[in-house]
Amino acid sequence: MLCFLFILPAFADKKKKTENIQELDEKTRLEFDYSFMEGVRSKITGDYQAAIGWFDNCLKILPSSSVAKYEIAGILTAGEDYNGALQLAREAVAGNPDNMWYKILLANILQKKAMIEEACNVYADIIAKYPNKEEFYLIEAELYISVEKWQKAIEVFDRYEQQNGITEPVSIEKIKLYTKLDDVKKASNELLKLIRKFPDKSEYLSLLAELYFNYNQELLPGPGYQHGFFYSLVEGSQQVGERPTAAFPSSHVGISTILMIMAWRGSKKLFACLIPFYMLLCGATVYIQAHYVIDAIVGFFSAFLLYVVVTWMFKKWFAQPMFK
Repeated sequence: MLCFLFILPAFADKKKKTENIQELDEKTRLEFDYSFMEGVRSKITGDYQAAIGWFDNCLKILPSSSVAKYEIAGILTAGEDYNGALQLAREAVAGNPDNMWYKILLANILQKKAMIEEACNVYADIIAKYPNKEEFYLIEAELYISVEKWQKAIEVFDRYEQQNGITEPVSIEKIKLYTKLDDVKKASNELLKLIRKFPDKSEYLSLLAELYFNYNQELLPGPGYQHGFFYSLVEGSQQVGERPTAAFPSSHVGISTILMIMAWRGSKKLFACLIPFYMLLCGATVYIQAHYVIDAIVGFFSAFLLYVVVTWMFKKWFAQPMFK
């Protein structure tokens, strides 16, 4: 891919090859063109040392040639000689600051040398000149993310949205970054933007609810008369025992277990049909973080105790008097 990047531009923009060439006489210009084309030919055939020699000859003829410096820098980059490549790439950009390909190569070398901030600045310059090229926003943001500069990455995505509008991938990335910054309000705002733009996608509503419960420990206020005895009783018990996730024991597991006991006693075929769903439900209560494992275990065993006690109570106080 890198070879493609530094071979293609030699043919993509004729102006690059003729930069400052007007100052040469016709014979010297032909010599420059010949050396340059031989360098390109050598590079395509894989003879990089010969290619560097031909491009060096171009620099002897025209020391200010940015395209020759760019070509040598590209070859050195492919050979992982980033120090030599960096100086030549800087000179190429300085000689022709409007050339996008020169800046891309410079940014790539800076990234290889872990000079991320400067690489991002180069991409910012490219974006300023080519604001419609979406890929450069994403590359710049990814570079900031790689060094954990979350806020800088968000600012890049903000510039992207100003130019291109709200898109799902960028909004999702911003939500992740705001979550890393523990800025729940802004993460929620990003989700609300997605919900307004894509009202048919219910998964964003689920994400908003999940985001709320991940960062909010308090309970929502209950309905009804707020000074009544039972209202106060329920609110008090919730404040003492309720948590955003988990109720002890798990009523989901407990009630489902009682139903499975009744199915077993009533119809073995019905029991066999229901057992897969029962097992999935028990596992899901922990998997979706609705309960801790201990909640599900105690819910399972307490179901048998409750079944025995309630069955005994029914037979003693309801069933027998009813048929006397």
